[in-house]
Formats: sequence, structure tokens, C-alpha cells
Amino acid sequence: MELLSHIYGMQYRLWNWWHGSVMGFSAALQGESSHAALLGRQDAELRLLDTMRRVLVARAKCDRDYSAALTQLAHTAAKMDAPDPLLDDSKLHKAWRVMVEGLEEWSNAVRQNADTLVVDTVEKLAALITEKRASRKVYYEEHQRITNEVSRVLQEAVGKSRVSYEQTLELYKSSKTKYEDQFLKGKPGKKLDELKERYQKACRKLHQVHNDYVLLLCEAADYERDFRTVLLPGLLEYQERVQEDMVDKWRSILREVWELCDTSKGRYGEIQGGVGCAVTEISPRSEYTTFSEENRSTPPEPVTFEFCHELLGDGVGSLQPGQLAVDSLTVDSLRLRLTDIEHRLREVTTELREKQNLLNQHETEVASIRKGVASGGGGGGGVFQDTPHVASRLPVLKRASDVLHRELNELRCKESWLQHQHRLIHDPLAALGVEEAPGTQPWDTPNTQVNGEAQHQRDSLSLKSRSTAIKELLRKPFTRGKASISPASTPPTPSRAGTEEPPGPPNTMPPDQNSLNDLSYDPDRCLEDEPWFHGVLPREEVVRLLVEEGHYLVRETTRNDEQQIVLSVCWGSHKHFIVQTTPEVRRGGGGGGVGEGRRWRGVEVGWIKVVKEEGRRG
Repeated sequence: MELLSHIYGMQYRLWNWWHGSVMGFSAALQGESSHAALLGRQDAELRLLDTMRRVLVARAKCDRDYSAALTQLAHTAAKMDAPDPLLDDSKLHKAWRVMVEGLEEWSNAVRQNADTLVVDTVEKLAALITEKRASRKVYYEEHQRITNEVSRVLQEAVGKSRVSYEQTLELYKSSKTKYEDQFLKGKPGKKLDELKERYQKACRKLHQVHNDYVLLLCEAADYERDFRTVLLPGLLEYQERVQEDMVDKWRSILREVWELCDTSKGRYGEIQGGVGCAVTEISPRSEYTTFSEENRSTPPEPVTFEFCHELLGDGVGSLQPGQLAVDSLTVDSLRLRLTDIEHRLREVTTELREKQNLLNQHETEVASIRKGVASGGGGGGGVFQDTPHVASRLPVLKRASDVLHRELNELRCKESWLQHQHRLIHDPLAALGVEEAPGTQPWDTPNTQVNGEAQHQRDSLSLKSRSTAIKELLRKPFTRGKASISPASTPPTPSRAGTEEPPGPPNTMPPDQNSLNDLSYDPDRCLEDEPWFHGVLPREEVVRLLVEEGHYLVRETTRNDEQQIVLSVCWGSHKHFIVQTTPEVRRGGGGGGVGEGRRWRGVEVGWIKVVKEEGRRG
């Protein structure tokens, strides 16, 4: 993330250098005090523009009055200056006559300039005032939007998500405690089923809330990083360009006023010459340099969004801080969310490509227009020799390009957020592959969570002890009589991963005792020596081998970094039972009570005969 932030920062610095920016809004005005100063500067400029507009309107009125007075004076002077033959050869009289005749021309010129000042220049000034007000409003609203996203929306959302996490966690712990207490009492019934259902719902909700909390933290951290490195600097950079454009328009208006009011005679020439020098010295690039230096502030402090480790404490099941829980409770919702993220990512990519193409078109058109102006305006003259099309088209294209630059940066940030969340969800799902999600739920084995010593003993079984346990499992359920099953026995705990089909109808045919004797039990024989043990075998190969009713095999698999023995049976459909080999309990996962024991006993003969023949053929 830090590397990405540095890359974005370098991108902005290179872009500023390429466009010759020396004001540095994006680097110097990120703090709140700078934001307030920039708004104040724009308000002051608006007041100055309004003052200029009112003064120019008054100046035009004065010029019109002055023109009318000069016209009246010229007519009066013409009447007073009666022809005098004594002065026909006088140079002084001729000069005076030229001056009196020039009064009429002077009056007409003043009148024409006053009309132009009101009709054209003042209207341009009013349009600039409207544009500057709109620019200030856009900047203020955009700054509020991206700032509130961090300070109010995301922080509040993270706080609410954390509170929801804590409440869900408390509900989960309470449901788990009640269920384990009832389960350890060994009293199966409706109450135990209700407590188990509540525990399952609480656990499922906790996993969902956990994933929402992790993804929200990821989104908040990405947005906060991009806010500091891309969004806020980009907005300031855009506002800087807008301010420069308006300064350029402002300078053009002042230059026009100067030309309309410049008499270039005597004292007027000196005054207007000074005004002209002052107007010429205006430079958009250096207009805000001193302002930026005087109002420099530090960027906003980064806000850290991290997973609160206190939520999980010593551990809640398989949940890990800052990591998605990918299991049978969440895999479907994660896949749906991944699909939604991929759809949004495609939309963002398409929009990004379209805006980039539009930006390339604008830049190409701007380069073409500037090339035409350079080739056709070699005689000098600056912007006043540009054609009307160039004068109106270039600012529009430049403003549109600046807007596209800002929108592209925001889209790239959004694409980065979506790609990060896509990797966060896609990688664990891709690692899972086509295998079923881990199906062992916290409510499935409460006895193993209560008795940690038994769990340790089960994990420490050697391969030979696992072999003995699997053979005892395959023999004992079928040799045990009905009377040996106590009604108060502990109900079996499901251990199969995924969803299993319901077992087929019970087979009430008496077992073949000769076939039972075929199960020669040798505790010293290794599991690998059994004909029905196939070692590590994928499920696709199991489906291919078990083609007839009653076929079975034993295979080895690894799940959650734990080696397990699985009994796969073709029994109506392909069923897979995880064989638990703890010293206290040795049974096949997914089994039932007394009735299930009868069904196993009823199909045992078919399994043994067919599979042993399969072993000889294989």
C-alpha cells in the first residue's frame, strides 16, 4: 500500500512538472487552515470582481457624459471661431482649428469606447464573476464530499460495524455456552436441538459480520490512503488549474479596459503607460506563489483502519484477525460478493477506458489547434491575433481535459480498491479450488473443544494406530448387538464436509455370518497392506472406481493441515465418511443412532464381498 501511495504521489509531481505548475496547491494546501484560506481568497477575489464591475459601469457613464460635454464644447467653439481674414495665414489659428475639429473626433472615440466597455467588457466581467462563484461552490462541495467520506461516513461505518461485531460475538458466545452445557449433560431432545440451531445461526451471523468488518476496514484504509495521496491533491490541482484559467481571463479583461481607456497623450499617456505595465506584469503562473507560501500547512494526519484484536481475544473458532473466514458458512456469500466485485470492476475498467480515450482526443485536438496558431501567427501579436474559434475552443478543451484528469484519478482509485478486495476474496477461493469448503463447524465438535487433551491425543496417533482404529471401526459397528446400544448414549456428532444425501432405506436382511468372518482383524497389519486402502485418492477417481451398489474403499486426505481417513461408499449415491480415530470415540462421521447401525450392518456383507473382489482384480 505504501508503495502504491508513493507511485501516486510521484505521478502527481511528474504531472505538475510537465504542465509547469509552480504554485503547488496539491502539495502545500492540504490542511484545514489552507482550505479555509483558499476559500477566503476566492471570496476576496469575488468582492474585487464585483467592485471592478461597479466601477467600470460608473466609468462608462462618466465617459458618456464626458463625450456629450466635448461634443457640446466643439459646437460652441466652432460657432465662436468665426472666420477672420486677418488670421488666414496664422499657424497658431490653424493649430487651434485642428484642435477644435479634433474635439469632435475625440468625443466620438470616447463615446464608442464607453459603449464597448458596457456592452462587451462589463458583460465579460459579470460572466467571470458567475464562473468564479460556481468554481468556488464546486470546490467546496467536492472537498466536503471526499473529506466527509473519511471523517464521517467511513469512521462511523467502521464504528457501527465494530459495535455490531461485538454484539454478534456476545450472542455467539452465549449460544455456544448454552449449547455446550446442554450437550455435556447428555440429554438429547428438543431443547438441545433448539440450542444447537441458535448456536448455528449465531455462528453463521458472526462469520458474515466478521467478513463485512474486514472488507469495510479494507475499503476504509484504501480510501483514506487515496484521499491523502490522490483525491485531495487531485482536487487541489484541479482547483489550481481553474484559478489559473480565471486569472488569465481576468488579465484579458483588464488589458481590454486598458486599451479602451488609453489616450496615449501627455499625462494620460504616462498614467496609462503605468497601468499598462502593471497589467503586463500579471502572470497566472506566479499569481498564487506568495499566497501558497504564506498559507502553507501540514497535510491531514493519516487515519489507521486495523482489525481490533481485542474482538477475538484468545480465539473464536477458526476466525483470524484481518483474514476472511472461508468455510461452508461463508463460501457461497463470498462467491456472490466476488461476482459482484468483478461486475463492478468491469464497469469501472470500461468507464476508465472511455474517459482515457476522450482525454486523448481532447489533447490531440488542443495540440492541433496550437500548431495551427503557431504556423499562422508568426507575425506576433499574442492572443489577440488568434481566430475566434481558437479563442473560444481552447479554453473549453483545456477545462474538459482538467475535469477528465480528476475523474480518471478517482476511477483509478476505485479500480485499485476493487482489485484489492477482489484479491482478498479471490485468493483464498482459488486456493480452495474445486474442493469443498472446510465443513467442520464450531458446533460440530463441542466435546473436542471442551476436552483439549483428547484432541491432542487424536493428533498424535501414528499411522499404525490409525490403521488399527479404522479396522476396529469397520468391524465393531457390525458385530455389536442391538442390546449393546444404550438409549442414553451420546448422540453422534456429524463430521462430514459439505452436504450429504440422506441415507438409503434400511436393509433389514440378516447379515451373512460367513462374510463377517472374512474380516480377519490383525492389529499388527498396516493400513497400507489392506486391499481396500487406496492411499491419497481424489474424489473424481473415487467416483470412477465405485460404480456398483455396495462398493467401498478407504482413502487418505488432508484437510485443515490434518491427516484424515475417509470411508467412501457407493450406497444409493456416493457417500464419504470421515473416520474419527480418537481413543475415546472411534466411529464413522455422518453416522446415525441405532437405526443407522442396523443399516450399516445390513449392507456390510455386500461391501466386504465386492470390495475384496475389487482388491483382487486391482
